[in-house]
Amino acid sequence: MKKLIMIIMGILFLISCSEKIPAKFDVEVAEGVKFPAFQVKSVDGKETFKSMDIMKSDKKTLFVIAAEWCPHCRDEAIEIQEFYEKHKDEANIVIIYSAYNSSPEVVAEYLAKNQYTFPAYYDYDNVFLNGTKLEAFPMNIIIGKDGKIAEVVDGELNYDSLVEKLTK
Repeated sequence: MKKLIMIIMGILFLISCSEKIPAKFDVEVAEGVKFPAFQVKSVDGKETFKSMDIMKSDKKTLFVIAAEWCPHCRDEAIEIQEFYEKHKDEANIVIIYSAYNSSPEVVAEYLAKNQYTFPAYYDYDNVFLNGTKLEAFPMNIIIGKDGKIAEVVDGELNYDSLVEKLTK
């Protein structure tokens, strides 16, 4: 009986410690706001990732909503790739490509053609586009180690600004 109680208590403890993923992604994109837990799919749709698995709490996070057809996103992707190659152990990178005017096949082709290795995901149902009330691509959000939005950046980021915002 004691063994059964211990097992039940262990299961309840694990459940209470697990990340709560809301049914709908919705966030006020403003400094100081706690960034919600979420799930996102790989570009090929075969894997689902939880935010707690891709956003390690001991690092700042660059969270980007982009479109492969957007000229500013294309320019920024080059800078993010350079940053990722040199600083991938210092910051989390989460690039979510929107389904708006696109498809996962087109995004996969774009990523492969440019040999991008940064973590990229796909917003199959425009959950992130709608949940952030995105008005223009790219949307760049810097999330602090505390899980709160540290900065919302208008426009594209370059390598130097990525180093400044994510490694210091």
